[in-house]
Amino acid sequence: MRAGKVGRLYLYRLDRLARSGIRDTFEVVEELRSHGCEVVTVADGFDLSGPAAEVVLAVMAWAAKMERLAINERIAAARERLRASGRPWGRPPRLSPQDREKIAQKRSQGLSVRAIAAALKVPKTTVGRALSQTA
Repeated sequence: MRAGKVGRLYLYRLDRLARSGIRDTFEVVEELRSHGCEVVTVADGFDLSGPAAEVVLAVMAWAAKMERLAINERIAAARERLRASGRPWGRPPRLSPQDREKIAQKRSQGLSVRAIAAALKVPKTTVGRALSQTA
């Protein structure tokens, strides 16, 4: 866009552009416009080039920031709830301790990462990560 090669930026919704507040959204939109790039939203249905564009931008940016704050609050509450129940935060491990043992055993038998992955029906990167953690 800075090179002047993009004339129009399509966004699904304006809140996908920035969620950090009204000022940041205005700055991004103004920079795009200063380089000759028109901003068009597909789902919002607002005209961002008319006289009410700044009001629409301000309201949508405020709503996006409030949504981001609400999401952060829900994440913090979920993390606290899991911590209180003694459960870990994050994605559950793909491999069980038994699977890790099998990987180490097959590797000590001289099998390649690819062969181990095929035998256990897991991705090669998962096998490689398990091997690097045991080394």
